[in-house]
Amino acid sequence: MRPMFFYDYENLPLLPKLIHHYLQGKPEVMQLCAYSPRRESFAETISRRKQFPLFRDTLVQVLEEQYRTLAIHPKVSENIRVLKRENTFTVTAAHQPCLFGGPLYNIYKICHTIKLAQTLREMYHEYYFVPVFWLGTEDHDTKELSHAFINGKKIVWEHAYKGPSGRWPVTGIGQLSGDAAWSEHQNDAYRIWFEAAERCDVFGKLVQFFLHTLFQEYGLVVIDQNHPELKALLKEVILQDVLHQKTHSIMQPTLAFLDKNYHVQARPREVNFFYISDTSRERIIWKPQNASYQIGQSGASFTAPEMTTEISARPERFSPNVILRPVYQEIVLPNVAFVGGAAELSYWLELKAVFDAYGVAFPALMMRNTATLLRLRDVRKLEKTGLVADVFFQPKEVTIKKFITEHLDEEKRLDKEKEQIDKIFNIIIQKASDADSTLLHTAQAEKIKVLAGIDALQQKILRAEKRKNEQLVRQINDLYDVFCPEGEWQERRENFIPFYTQNMFEVIIRNFDPFEPGMHIFALA
Repeated sequence: MRPMFFYDYENLPLLPKLIHHYLQGKPEVMQLCAYSPRRESFAETISRRKQFPLFRDTLVQVLEEQYRTLAIHPKVSENIRVLKRENTFTVTAAHQPCLFGGPLYNIYKICHTIKLAQTLREMYHEYYFVPVFWLGTEDHDTKELSHAFINGKKIVWEHAYKGPSGRWPVTGIGQLSGDAAWSEHQNDAYRIWFEAAERCDVFGKLVQFFLHTLFQEYGLVVIDQNHPELKALLKEVILQDVLHQKTHSIMQPTLAFLDKNYHVQARPREVNFFYISDTSRERIIWKPQNASYQIGQSGASFTAPEMTTEISARPERFSPNVILRPVYQEIVLPNVAFVGGAAELSYWLELKAVFDAYGVAFPALMMRNTATLLRLRDVRKLEKTGLVADVFFQPKEVTIKKFITEHLDEEKRLDKEKEQIDKIFNIIIQKASDADSTLLHTAQAEKIKVLAGIDALQQKILRAEKRKNEQLVRQINDLYDVFCPEGEWQERRENFIPFYTQNMFEVIIRNFDPFEPGMHIFALA
């Protein structure tokens, strides 16, 4: 695997306006966060993180418990141990547990997190930085988490489990090893996944084992968020949000600003927690008419005093939604930076007032790098077309039309003829107007009609040339299927296992600059 091209996000139409403005440091957006995502900001980020509560002993205790059943790598063991030190901080990415580790972007956010931790160690020798992957095992989106695309083929883990995904039994996952999509891709990553499926009894532990094994030599610490000791640290936030709807009211000024100027990625509910058991994750719905809390569609309900007692006694039964999961994460970890994609950073930028209200440290928000992976046959097609890779992030028809136009013989272009006709018509219009001013509009209309006819003729010539260049156009279409399969970025659709090579993570980490994010093009040869 080797690097081919790099494109800064500023030069690609990939990000929403809010994130472009964040990366550019626009003042109106920087008010939504605590720090700039620049190298020079981290001295302040680290200094201010020390001023907030830290729960290092609880964190290490939980990690040691979670890793007890894993063959822990010495680098991971050391990283867990040093989390007790006051000079150790974390750099974090997060995602739900997904079948086969999820789409490629999951791998990229982990690689970026590892590289940022390495870079910060080089910048600040007096501190130590641990890369952490926060595993959102309470998510219950069965449809999203239970499928993967392997070389364009959708593989689905069929099951009827409900409730927190980390607690789903792994029954049936092993059977997916025989799917025809794997015929050419039974590599080390494939073997690690199905070994984990044999060793682990629940989905969260399977994914934790898988990611640990893949990234253990880089010291990545994978933490399962669903733990009673960690939830106890969140108790005060649960009480304030559930009993007083505090989060919802705090966010309104920020949401009004985003609605007016950008886009709201995620909106809070009156209550931003679910009530969970092994087999369910139900919304908590405040019913002001009878001062009670309804638990989804289960029929269960609590009065306000009963809810207070339940939160105080059993905080592990309360699961934060997308709005408060970041707050939970930052209470637990001694974190200085969160690494995410455009959608993640968009909803984090809604939350600064929430963090302030709950007295929680807000980290630096780091836009992650991304990549597109090309096999040798794709590289050859790209070279044959003579196109540069960034055109494949433009609409397909625009690229094909531009390609045909640029390869059109000079004598088949009508630009010069159109320009000459335009000049002639300007003379005709002037003469007609001089003769009778009422003829001006008639002459102008004739000009428009003739020039439109020339444009239509040029389009017919282009279509004819497109047919003549059918093979090259087919290769462009094939490359679009690689860069944007089914209209989605490769990173958002394809799983990484078919692309896996022994040096894959090493090459990605080496080439990712954590402070200069963008699109990398790698060749798998």
